[in-house]
Amino acid sequence: MSSDAPSSSTQNQRFIDIESNILLRAISGYQNEPLVTLEKAIAPIKHLLGEDIETDIYLAKMKSKRPKDGLTQDESGAVQLLTMDSSSYKDSLYFILNQTLRSKNRQLLKIWYSYLQL
Repeated sequence: MSSDAPSSSTQNQRFIDIESNILLRAISGYQNEPLVTLEKAIAPIKHLLGEDIETDIYLAKMKSKRPKDGLTQDESGAVQLLTMDSSSYKDSLYFILNQTLRSKNRQLLKIWYSYLQL
């Protein structure tokens, strides 16, 4: 994930990202996860993300130093990280998480539980 300005085609991918009409089981289990730092929440999924993830985490937390929405810095950073563009759309946290959320195999979500709890 790179913090450089994304191409317009990368930005447009989010607008044409269409969900399938498949009904999936509800996600359960993440609610029991303790709140952890953004770094700890990303650790189990780090291997799925782009090589710039460490820099992106740092930037997301810096942008979230004093959240005005009642969230912690880590919670706000998790939202920031989700919305950050990547040089490659398919390497973005947004794309990878949505792909996993849309999978019929709900077991794939287990490594995302800490992030989802944030």
